[in-house]
Amino acid sequence: MDPLEIFAGTPIFEGLREGELERLRPSVRSRSFDKGSYLFREGDSGSHLYVIVRGKVKIGRVEEGGAEVVFAIAGADDLLGELSVSENDGERTADAQALEPTVCLTIARAPRLEFLSTQPSMLLQIISTLSGYIKRKDAAIAEMHFSTYLLEWR
Repeated sequence: MDPLEIFAGTPIFEGLREGELERLRPSVRSRSFDKGSYLFREGDSGSHLYVIVRGKVKIGRVEEGGAEVVFAIAGADDLLGELSVSENDGERTADAQALEPTVCLTIARAPRLEFLSTQPSMLLQIISTLSGYIKRKDAAIAEMHFSTYLLEWR
């Protein structure tokens, strides 16, 4: 499958045709990860946006005591790193670890930002996508808080 077709199917690039994405082609790279290897670690530079072509990736955090929190399991066509790659000097806020052999397409921050500067409608799409992400996180935090409250109340 054409890499631009894969990007066109993601929420951030939704609505753009492959022809509109053609300028990104020279910047797209394919990367393979073995099971158990890390795509990135918490604190790493948010230098690239990832799209999973095949495989599964665990997004999570490990605390100092060794406890792990898994935020999501991402699979084919899912985006990774869209928050930190959108920030100047953004850092990864979680680890991304391959649960099985995984292939991703990547694009670096600079060519992506240059492309976005010519696509104002896409900027609105990104704002919408990130707003939805924040709403889902808020709902998860509220659910966790109320679940803890109910457990303490009993």
